[in-house]
Amino acid sequence: MRPRALGAAALALGLVWLVAYPLLLTLVESVRGPAGWTLEHVVRFASDGLEWRTLWASIWIAAASVTLAALIGVPLAFVIERYRFFGRGVLGTLAALPIALPPLAGVLSFVVLFGEGGFAARLVQWAFSMEELPWRFRGAGAILFVHAYSLYVYFYLFTRVALRRVDASTLEAAEVLGASKWRAFTSVTLPVIQPALAGAAVLTFLAALASFSVPYVVGGDFRVMTTAIVATRQGGDIGLALVETVALATVALGGLVLLRRTDGRNHVTAFLRITAPPARPLRHRLVRFGASAIGWAFGLVLLLPHITLLLVSFVPAGTWSTELFPPEFSGGNFVALVREPERLQPILASLPWAVPAMVFAVALATTFGVDKIWAGRWTLVGTFWILPLAYLVRSLPITTRGALAGFRWLHPSLEEAAASLGARRMRRLRHVTLPILQPALGAAAVIAFVTVAGDFVTSIALYTESSRPISLGMVTALHDLDLGMAAAYGSILMVASVIVVALGERR
Repeated sequence: MRPRALGAAALALGLVWLVAYPLLLTLVESVRGPAGWTLEHVVRFASDGLEWRTLWASIWIAAASVTLAALIGVPLAFVIERYRFFGRGVLGTLAALPIALPPLAGVLSFVVLFGEGGFAARLVQWAFSMEELPWRFRGAGAILFVHAYSLYVYFYLFTRVALRRVDASTLEAAEVLGASKWRAFTSVTLPVIQPALAGAAVLTFLAALASFSVPYVVGGDFRVMTTAIVATRQGGDIGLALVETVALATVALGGLVLLRRTDGRNHVTAFLRITAPPARPLRHRLVRFGASAIGWAFGLVLLLPHITLLLVSFVPAGTWSTELFPPEFSGGNFVALVREPERLQPILASLPWAVPAMVFAVALATTFGVDKIWAGRWTLVGTFWILPLAYLVRSLPITTRGALAGFRWLHPSLEEAAASLGARRMRRLRHVTLPILQPALGAAAVIAFVTVAGDFVTSIALYTESSRPISLGMVTALHDLDLGMAAAYGSILMVASVIVVALGERR
């Protein structure tokens, strides 16, 4: 067997062991009890209307999140890539900053900014002399608001990369032949960017479906399946929790299959030579001024959660209650992070890359909670290594979608030409394949790194006291009503993520 075939076989076996095997074991455990095989838990799930409403809530929240994220991210990518105006470069970087807010830190900043007792609510109450707070930041609307802000970046980054693969000469040829702008878009641009749009839709749907931090903090009485699984497990009903996990996994796989049908794989999107259309200037002065003003205003809105998180991180514990703004500031929270080793530990444990998901957290806990070496299972639950393993598994969708989008732009004749000139396999990989894949893989890597940095749901299901990641440090601080320390943790995450996003933007 050739080395390439051996490598492919080893990779396939690894994926089966890390992905399919835990899910299969979870399915098996969901229909097995102390006395043997049983459908008791499945029947309880199927006969409970609340369970079905919870599952449907997860589905429509995920679908609505995809729609809202696309409506924001795709037009924004077109504007920044195709038009020139003052501040375009800065706005292009700012537009990627929402991903620099890890899930739990992002929810915390939104609560402080838009929650019932947050800056915006108190400002409106003070401005209009209202006796009560003007709104409640709870329920499905709050979840969709946070999802739209944080998840549109998938569409924005992937669409920007794809637009740079649209060949300008092909667009010019379409215009010469009399095609309208809409016809040129549907015939030339859309087939090129369709794989990227499908990849962004898959990632957004899976991220929204697996979202736990957002509904946990701002969902209120609105119940989704991820929070239901945690509540059921904490209540000791492991059998029902496993059935809920299988149901959520089934929906995720079904959504993945449906969305993959729209990935444009039948379109030819690879070109031997690509020259992207140059950004066009906005000629009318009023339009140019309006675009700049709107762009900078939008950039300021994007920065508000980041600014809020930084501001609150300097608030001493117990000093801010009902005032419009914090009465005092200090650097005590950051000093405590350095002086108190137990507070610094969560930062050091958040280095592995991944995407959080309750389904795989439960599946891996089921698989690696016992010692059965003959079955490919041994006890990792309760050790440090269970978290990196979970993070690795959940990084696969993002990196895979990025690689697939990149390969759609790789014309086979490029490698054939390099081979005919005597280039060996590794040289072709280094000088032909990787440069073409680099933009898509870079965008996926940025998303993966930032997502794992603030992972919460996988961590809360699998962490130990010796491997307590930073998200658990934030939750502990919130439970202790130490908002400033929670914001300090979030600020450290945010700054690290901003650095990664900025480096990715430069590359």
